[in-house]
This record gives sequence, structure tokens and C-alpha cells, in this order.
Amino acid sequence: MIERMMFNRPIPIQPDPIYENRQNQKNQQVQGETRSFSDLLKEKIGINDSLHFSAHASQRLQQRNILLSESDHLKLTQAVDKIAEKGGRESLIVMNEVSYLVNVPNRTVITAMDLESAKDNVFTNIDSTMIL
Repeated sequence: MIERMMFNRPIPIQPDPIYENRQNQKNQQVQGETRSFSDLLKEKIGINDSLHFSAHASQRLQQRNILLSESDHLKLTQAVDKIAEKGGRESLIVMNEVSYLVNVPNRTVITAMDLESAKDNVFTNIDSTMIL
């Protein structure tokens, strides 16, 4: 008798998460395209895809008179994107005779040096290199 009563009790109805996700995706369509889960997650937790420069890197750029144009910044950002896709974590990127040491997961340039400053230096703890 107890078992029968349990089946006769009303069950609270919960929203279907799959249906809710589909509705959210439909609501977020922009000109026929949906935003990827990765983009939505980054937006929700506040991850920014831009490339950052540590205080040390900014200081080195100024000391060594290294100028980074907008197109160079874009190329560097795209290089970090490609390295991230391949699973790189600490990378050396060489572009326009300047070496950039980048922490890829944090999207942060750790230091930068021109060819003259890079001579006779040993780069350790890097897992990838990209030459542009």
C-alpha cells in the first residue's frame, strides 16, 4: 500500500535542461549563426581572448625600443591562438627580429627581446616555438 501511494504523489516538474539549452541557442542566433559553447563559456566566466603583456615585458619593450604595430599585435595574437590549438603552454615566438616568450594559457607575453639581446641566451622551459 505504501508503494502505491508513492506513485500517486505528484512529482514536481523540473525544466528540461536540454530544451532550455536549445532555446538559449535559438535566442542567441546572429544572422543564422549560433555562438559556440566555447564563446559562451568564455563570456560567462569573463575570459578575454586578447593578448596581455606582463609588467616585465612592457618594461623590456620600452627599454629595448621595440615598437609593436597593430598588425604585429594581431599576428602575435594569431600565433598564440595557433600554439594554443596545438597544446602549447610556454612558447617562444620570433617575429620581425624580436623574440617573445609567451605563457599561452594565460595569453600573456612574459618578456621580449631583440636579436642583439637574445644572442648567447638560452631559452629553457619552453615547449613550442613559432617563427613568423
